[in-house]
Amino acid sequence: MKLLIRRSLVVTATGASLVMGGAAVQTAAAWVHSSVPNAAPALTAAQLQDQLDAEQARSVALQSQVDALLTQASEFNTALNAAGARVASDVQKAAALRAQLAAEQKQLAALKAASKAAAAAAAAAAQRAAAAPPPTQAKTGASGASSSGDDGGD
Repeated sequence: MKLLIRRSLVVTATGASLVMGGAAVQTAAAWVHSSVPNAAPALTAAQLQDQLDAEQARSVALQSQVDALLTQASEFNTALNAAGARVASDVQKAAALRAQLAAEQKQLAALKAASKAAAAAAAAAAQRAAAAPPPTQAKTGASGASSSGDDGGD
């Protein structure tokens, strides 16, 4: 009898497991079905052709925009190259002007030094002239005539 009870318990437990597994599968299938988005409606050949035409028109428009951007980039590149050449030219001119300015500054310094030296020489000559007594005329004998032979009676 024990054997019969044990067999019936095993068969009952196995049946219950199968029923519970089936219920779990049904619940999981219902959950997945509810979370999946609805399928897209079927398209006709005419609708597909319309979409293709629209995408081709969009592609042409995008290509024209890309071409316009390439043209602008080319113009920008040309302008950038011209500006670079102009900057290089200006740098060379600036270097030449700096060299010329340095030479002119040296000449100016030399002229200032010569001017100071000339002014100092003139001042020294003026001081010597002021310090020296004025030239005097020498008189000879009793007649009062000068040694230059002037008789005084112009």
